[in-house]
Amino acid sequence: PFEVYPDYLYEKMFSEKYVRAHEDAVEAAKHHMLGFKDKVYRLVRLMEAQRDWLMAVDERRSEYTGKPIPAFVLAGAQDRLIPPWFQETAASALGARFETAPECGHPVYLEQMDLFFSRLRSFAIV
Repeated sequence: PFEVYPDYLYEKMFSEKYVRAHEDAVEAAKHHMLGFKDKVYRLVRLMEAQRDWLMAVDERRSEYTGKPIPAFVLAGAQDRLIPPWFQETAASALGARFETAPECGHPVYLEQMDLFFSRLRSFAIV
């Protein structure tokens, strides 16, 4: 049932440290997400679109490599939504710089804002 989805999503999205430190906000976000119950098809379409791209990275590697566009992937070391090993694979396919943020889940920009912007500035300056 849909009611289980917000718990699953937020369990996978954030690091345990972040959830402990922001328990009230995470619970409020889970509750807010229940408002999408009647719009579940949108979430399903988003997940399907991501799945197709994610599952085809190795097969379509030649389409991603050799592009003259600088890219940077900063993965949360505790990301259980898109595991760091997979983000590293995608970064490699794109020829992107790859780094991990310790003790962080999927939204590095939210969980470790200072680290995120420091690394982003460092990437942008190079």
